[in-house]
Amino acid sequence: LLLLDEPTNHMDLDSVEWLEGYLREQTSKLALVLVSHDREFLDRVCTKMVETEYGVTHSYPGNYRSFLKLKGERVRLATAAWEAQQKEIKALKADVSRLRNNEAAAATVRAKERALAELQPGGDKHMPKPFTARARFGFRFPPAPRCSKELIELEGVEHGYGGSTLFSDVDLCIERGDRIAIIGPNGAGKSTLLRLILGTETPRRGRAEVVAPNAVTRYFEQDQANALPLDKTVLQTVQDASASTDHTYEELRALLGKFMFKGEKVEDKLSLLSGGEKARVALCRMLLEPSNLLLLDEPTNHMDLDSVEWLEGYLREQTSKLALVLVSHDREFLDRVCTKMVETEYGVTHSYPGNYRSFLKLKGERVRLATAAWEAQQKEIKALKADVSRLRNNEAAAATVRAKERALAELQPGGDKHMPKPFTARARFGFRFPPAPRCSKELIELEGVEHGYGGSTLFSDVDLCIERGDRIAIIGPNGAGKSTLLRLILGTETPRRGRAEVVAPNAVTRYFEQDQANALPLDKTVLQTVQDASASTDHTYEELRALLGKFMFKGEKVEDKLSLLSGGEKARVALCRMLLEPSNLLLLDEP
Repeated sequence: LLLLDEPTNHMDLDSVEWLEGYLREQTSKLALVLVSHDREFLDRVCTKMVETEYGVTHSYPGNYRSFLKLKGERVRLATAAWEAQQKEIKALKADVSRLRNNEAAAATVRAKERALAELQPGGDKHMPKPFTARARFGFRFPPAPRCSKELIELEGVEHGYGGSTLFSDVDLCIERGDRIAIIGPNGAGKSTLLRLILGTETPRRGRAEVVAPNAVTRYFEQDQANALPLDKTVLQTVQDASASTDHTYEELRALLGKFMFKGEKVEDKLSLLSGGEKARVALCRMLLEPSNLLLLDEPTNHMDLDSVEWLEGYLREQTSKLALVLVSHDREFLDRVCTKMVETEYGVTHSYPGNYRSFLKLKGERVRLATAAWEAQQKEIKALKADVSRLRNNEAAAATVRAKERALAELQPGGDKHMPKPFTARARFGFRFPPAPRCSKELIELEGVEHGYGGSTLFSDVDLCIERGDRIAIIGPNGAGKSTLLRLILGTETPRRGRAEVVAPNAVTRYFEQDQANALPLDKTVLQTVQDASASTDHTYEELRALLGKFMFKGEKVEDKLSLLSGGEKARVALCRMLLEPSNLLLLDEP
């Protein structure tokens, strides 16, 4: 039984795709319940969606896209039924009013009044009004300062560290209105490219600079949260950032709500916030400051689905007068926001027009054509070598041999016509995870569950059965109770009413939440921690190093003490360690 809370935060695209494959393949013998804002991840992993919203919980079979269709159809039917009932209520009221003073119709009036009572609140046939879509959030962001069309130029850029080269021969021009994503596997240099653009690093060769003299740049990276004024509150921080504007208190509170700070949370000192909360404050503050060039490194980490969708809309609408360059592992976010993809992989950088789905098609076509051209060249080289070998001892053909040798030299490494072998897809990562302990078919039952805090109710009348083989996502806006449902399942909280429990007597549960990283052995290294977790298995040192690579710990990084790691790095170690321990129920909160 796996309970996962946001398991994909702090992972790159390659690692997320590997985790998707693992969860699909491993869960035939276990149950998985997760919370995630990564819509593509939900699409590829989950077979059932449980949405909690407006205090009501609904279940839908299928993945996230199926949920959107089924929810839309449910809301449409419920709205039609409610409207029909409203017409019936109106007609009954009109009949009662018309016949009330007619003594001959007294029995008819009483019958209609009884029917009316059944349809109104408290009656057995009453239908509550379906919840409508939340009103679209509007906010007057500061206008982007006017700037030149061309903002950034990279020309012949090569860069790396020590003896390694991350990329070479990078040529890129970024103009006003561009929305560009930098993508590639972990360690390929995505964040490095942002720092070269920003000017905090200088390339080994070539030129990388902001060329617009009137460019006003804002850069978001998660670690910049440490530069916040820790002695101030959340609200004071955004009020300071908006000091040069005429935003009202109410507008700033509404904006903070979009960044998941509501109620008394806005009065918290920044020193008391988690790393993810600080990152959200930093991003919110940044968007309040005028700019015409945004550089964003993983902006959607620590945000819920509602907030991510709002940010998508903001970036699409605001970037006509500015340029945007971002790094993200959220494929749906890349699809909805970006108009150009720049991939850095194997030390080579390629640009593709369009969004992420377009990139997948165009890259596949480029690799296919490059492979066909390389294979044709290999045949030509083989034929030339055969001709030279056959004619070498024929004096009459000496001139022909020299011509073929010159042609051969042109096609081989160092020659002007040489084509390097195209990079093939990376080998699929395989790892022998511990087998899931055998368990009963039904693992979790929630029956008539109601829960909330203080005077508020998060949800009520929740009925849910989770069986071995299920892959379920819990979705909904911030504050709707997604993580709370996981804790009810886990048993760390007890519902106000009803029953929520793991019913399989042989269930072995693993629960991932970001804050559990604080329970790690901080005096040990990354490698020692996973070696301890795998002590009861026969995994080799090489296998554990390969697994750590999938969790973005490579080279000397595996020897770092946990006490020196960032919050995100600790979360990755916690998730890696958890997957090394046998289980048949996974609960993951933003893994």
